[in-house]
Amino acid sequence: MCIFVKIDFMNKLFLVSTFLISSLLVNSQDYTGVDSVLNHFIKNERFMGAVSLKQGNNLPKTYVAGFASIESRAAVNANTTFRIGSITKMFTSVMILQLAEEGKLSLNDKLSKYYPEFKNSDKISIEDMLYHQSGLHNFTDESDYLAYMEIPQTHEDMINKMTAFPIDFEPGTTNSYSNTNYVLLGYIIEQVSGSTYKIELEKRIIKPLGLKHTSAGFPGQSEANEAYSYGDATVKWIPSTSTHLSIPHGAGMIVSNTADLCYFIEALFQGKLISEKSLKSMIEFKGRYGKGIFTIPFYESVSYGHTGGIDAFVSSLSYFPEDSLAVAICLNGVRSTPDDIAIGALSMLFDKPYTFPDFSKEVVELSQEQLKRCEGLFSSPEFPLKISFKVKDGLLFAQATGQSEFPLEALSETDFRFEMAGILIEFKPLADGAKMNAFVLTQMGKSTEFSRE
Repeated sequence: MCIFVKIDFMNKLFLVSTFLISSLLVNSQDYTGVDSVLNHFIKNERFMGAVSLKQGNNLPKTYVAGFASIESRAAVNANTTFRIGSITKMFTSVMILQLAEEGKLSLNDKLSKYYPEFKNSDKISIEDMLYHQSGLHNFTDESDYLAYMEIPQTHEDMINKMTAFPIDFEPGTTNSYSNTNYVLLGYIIEQVSGSTYKIELEKRIIKPLGLKHTSAGFPGQSEANEAYSYGDATVKWIPSTSTHLSIPHGAGMIVSNTADLCYFIEALFQGKLISEKSLKSMIEFKGRYGKGIFTIPFYESVSYGHTGGIDAFVSSLSYFPEDSLAVAICLNGVRSTPDDIAIGALSMLFDKPYTFPDFSKEVVELSQEQLKRCEGLFSSPEFPLKISFKVKDGLLFAQATGQSEFPLEALSETDFRFEMAGILIEFKPLADGAKMNAFVLTQMGKSTEFSRE
């Protein structure tokens, strides 16, 4: 049972809900049902951001909600751009494959050809990095990342940081998601082309496709219509960090809007960016990953795409080749995940049963004393990780062993939720009421009881 969302910059891993839809769209040009679902989310202030759906030769249908900047009261509009985090990896993969087609590099090239200072560089191929099977340690997993994430870094700075870590495993033996792979692939694009990532992106993807709202967004918030991101501290939006985009580079430095993302992924599968042979290679999987892409199966259908997360931005991009359907979601404020939103929209498009979520349960504010009753360490013989609770800044935070802490919303003195992962927690107090003695965690219909240690 997987219960927690691991919230990393550029790699927000959702508890992915499979969108249960059939292989053929039903009356796909009728967006009435989609309108009703998304308006339900918007009316209840479940997100800030934009959602676009594009099928075939039709123009994208775009929905917007909230503010690009709460401070200036600038509303999100169809042209608002967002940091797309790890969706950048799809763009990076496409450019690497283009360079391979041009004979400017080979996917069999070893990392030692470009950066021999890395451990195992003579064993790690470009293909290994594309597949996240290089063994290169993910630098964003380290605690010191938080200390420099908003400070400009040169390539040399980043190389020094990334070479300091040991190799996690021998190349080709397994997969493990690592932003290090794609930062280096971005640098290799620059070495091979003799140009910058930004210029190559413009030349190879943006200009050929006529994308008007996509760029390598360094240094960030440079456009008047670029969104800022906000975390949700139960009752109001809180400004998030602003990662300096010199750090993620080919792993997460692109800004775009939802319509452009639809055009990009559609063009990719229509053979407008890479050859049919290269596309087939891109969607050949080793373990969970293709080359900068992964799958989301829906009954007989399969969509291809990627998710992204950087600061408080959350995004997803997927394409259903059989239905010529692209779906892009970019959020700069999240109370309901892209999965939640997409499930509703796609259920309407594919004529599947759908129950509108009940947002009527109101969040309540508890006193410091009430929250303190929940503090402590809890464990369960049915679950391998221990879970601790701590009060901070007037909120109750939960943290599983080895994972990031996250805030809980209080529904009562004993009931809490972490809505992004669909987690409900019901505490059970001691007889005297002084402390909580146990709690039941419910997620995806499964309940597990934890006891205080």
